[in-house]
Amino acid sequence: GTKFNFDTDANSTLLYFYETITEEDIELIKKYSNDKLNIILLQSKVSSVDPTNEYLDYNIYFSYDKDNKLRNQFTKEKNTPYSVFLNFDDKLLISQNKIISNEDYFNMINISLLGLSIGNKVGDICLNQTINLVGSDETFSVASNRGKITIINYWYTTCTPCVLELPHFNEVYEEYSDYVEVIAIHEARGYKNNPEEVEKFVESQFEGFSIKFGYDESLDGTYRDTYYSKLGGTGAYPMTIIVNQEGVITKVVNGSMTKDELVQEIRKEIE
Repeated sequence: GTKFNFDTDANSTLLYFYETITEEDIELIKKYSNDKLNIILLQSKVSSVDPTNEYLDYNIYFSYDKDNKLRNQFTKEKNTPYSVFLNFDDKLLISQNKIISNEDYFNMINISLLGLSIGNKVGDICLNQTINLVGSDETFSVASNRGKITIINYWYTTCTPCVLELPHFNEVYEEYSDYVEVIAIHEARGYKNNPEEVEKFVESQFEGFSIKFGYDESLDGTYRDTYYSKLGGTGAYPMTIIVNQEGVITKVVNGSMTKDELVQEIRKEIE
């Protein structure tokens, strides 16, 4: 009998879209129970779990997402499970094709529930997203690098200023590798159109580089949901974001950075 309205509810919201769900899944989700978080499990098929009132004690609610109408507002992907997290201002912070993990909870959801600002501006906790690495099965995220300074650089192969500045980033990393991690993330559309070309470019132009090379992605196909867009990118490249050891954004630069500028920002954090 409960009805939910995003516009009037003051809590944060975790939406979990699924076809079937088990008691084990529910036990995992119950770990994230919080009086400031509504957890809504939306099924597109008949569930194997009886949504009894016992789950209401954990702010867990069951609903049906007929014809995937609600999920389609977040993604055109058809696979399940799919997780969405909206903070108390209904700002979209997580939209991913998997169940929420402990890392997601402690490095994103819990920070939001504590009232800290997560976003893309200086002073915000940096919005987190897992980035796939070029030519590898490995991934990288700001949250997993907590304790070190993270330098995020956005570039693409035919952007001359982008290509020219990356050697500076590599030199800085090699000098400050005890304190810093650097990831150069290729623009999403160009990578999707020709991933082999990007991989070959990285291998030929940046041979021997120690920094990480990743690539951005669009899950809904509109390119409005890329990590670049979420971090405030509006089409200007290169773009660099510096995140301190606590995960707080300390610098956002639209345009090239020199080695001296990079070193200056790093030394502010480690001295």
